[in-house]
Amino acid sequence: MRPTMKRTAIGAGLAAFAVAVAACGGGGGGTSSSSSGNTPHKGGTLTMRNFATFEHLDPQRTYVGFDIGFINRMFSQTLTTFPAKSGNASNKLIPDAATDTGKSSDGAKTWSFTLRDGLKWQDGKAVTCEDFKYGVSRTFAVDQITGGPNYAIQWLDIPTNADGTSKYPGPYKATDAQQKMYDKAVVCNGNTITFHLNSPHGDFNQTVYMPAFAAIRKDKDTGAKYDFTPFSDGPYMVQGTFDKDKGGTLVRNPHWGGAAADGGIRKAYPDKVVIKQGDDPATIGQALISDTGDAKNTVTATRIDPSLVAQAESNAKSKDRTVTVTAPYTDYLFFNLTSPQMKNKAVRQAIGMAFDKQAYATASGGAAAMKVADGGVINPTLPAAFKKFNPWGTPPQGDPAKAKQVLQQAGIKTPYPLTYTYRGSPTQDKVSAGIQEALGKAGFKITLKKVPDATVYYSKIQDPNFLKDVDFGWSSWGADWPSGSTVVPALYTSQQVGKVSRGQNYGAYINKSLDKQVDQTYGITDNAQAQQAWSKLDEQVIKDGAVLPVGYNTFTYIQGGNIRGLVYNQALGGASPDFATLAVK
Repeated sequence: MRPTMKRTAIGAGLAAFAVAVAACGGGGGGTSSSSSGNTPHKGGTLTMRNFATFEHLDPQRTYVGFDIGFINRMFSQTLTTFPAKSGNASNKLIPDAATDTGKSSDGAKTWSFTLRDGLKWQDGKAVTCEDFKYGVSRTFAVDQITGGPNYAIQWLDIPTNADGTSKYPGPYKATDAQQKMYDKAVVCNGNTITFHLNSPHGDFNQTVYMPAFAAIRKDKDTGAKYDFTPFSDGPYMVQGTFDKDKGGTLVRNPHWGGAAADGGIRKAYPDKVVIKQGDDPATIGQALISDTGDAKNTVTATRIDPSLVAQAESNAKSKDRTVTVTAPYTDYLFFNLTSPQMKNKAVRQAIGMAFDKQAYATASGGAAAMKVADGGVINPTLPAAFKKFNPWGTPPQGDPAKAKQVLQQAGIKTPYPLTYTYRGSPTQDKVSAGIQEALGKAGFKITLKKVPDATVYYSKIQDPNFLKDVDFGWSSWGADWPSGSTVVPALYTSQQVGKVSRGQNYGAYINKSLDKQVDQTYGITDNAQAQQAWSKLDEQVIKDGAVLPVGYNTFTYIQGGNIRGLVYNQALGGASPDFATLAVK
């Protein structure tokens, strides 16, 4: 899962939704629910002020960390979810709209979930199995329902065309024959929904926590126009209209079933939630540090601007409200293996040896924003899969002299020219200049290729035509849920690489043996064994010189003085505030 697009428009030092994770720095796991006896209670108006706007409110189109968590908690339940807890305690899967976390059969190729009885839409009608089935079907309508994950399209047992696309085009255009393909793969039997997959997936019950698997009522669906007019089956609903750039207001859903609907996960404390979007991060930060007016009742998923961190941590009024948490996102370099300049592994190894990870973390904002990567792209927020290792045996500051020796021993003439691409921002401009300088000491001549518009960066590095002029580049990735299965297959498998797009396998790493191991690992139903297997594959790819992890994101937040029940959930929403338990004094 990618971080929030807009968060690095102001610098990597603010590194999300882009959105999923252990605690460090000034605040541990981050919870402030009952200090001084101020326990959460119902009532009042909660204000949310964010720099980034929602990309989508349509659950099937949502694939950004904070958006995922917010939508799930407020108005769109999923079959399973993660608890409103901080740190690693949030990683344990729990039931949500379903009565349990699912039952698998046929070697994890078939998964069934039985719905709770208390599920209600905002007009009082019961949420049915058919509503969940219809919601999932919308993800196949890729001409209208854009932007979300494609797990359902990839994994449901539905025939594909010669180019790999699904023969089922979604509910809007399907013929009777095509609809029958989908109806065979997703079956409702009373209040039990069953998914038939084309291959084993031992953690599919975690997959269905994604909003892409949420219910949508067919008579309320307006296709692409549904995006900012969601019909709620959660504790809140949109009041009036929602402005995608400025925000809107959520009020209570009068028909919400409470604990009967979700087992007591969502406390739904505030009477109203006012959403304000697009403010400058420094403006939000200053308001929260001062803690006056409605800032007292304000919560934000916008990290503190690096320039304000010292002030927030030293100010007597704000230091106890400032917290740093480890986020699920890993910044890494991808190496374009279709580039003639990158074919020789010695080149990639030398970059890894010369790279100054410590300088990268410092330039990104220091401990409040980044810590040095000392393992793989799978980061410490997945403790069952995380492993420390140092493939090139160099210190965090890098060793340009040894890197230069590697190039010389391989017969590579220096200065060796390479082009590096990155997503433009003031911080990344500074970071990239540092990369250029550090690698220059090892014998590289780096040309920087900046993509100024942050919103198009990831589409650029997926495009083989753009990458014709790129040798290596920057990226960031976080697990979709607490499993290496949402890192390794997405970033490293050859199935992601096509003529039109490379998916998230930006460097076009092709290893058929690894592809087979990925398929085998998907079928491991023992979670501990599966995570160890994903860890080994991650390490294998990095030792092969396909990617270079450089930093693990940390998020530093400050919230209003009247906020209670605050939990930063690393599994749901990318280490953002969890709205399930939030209240105002």
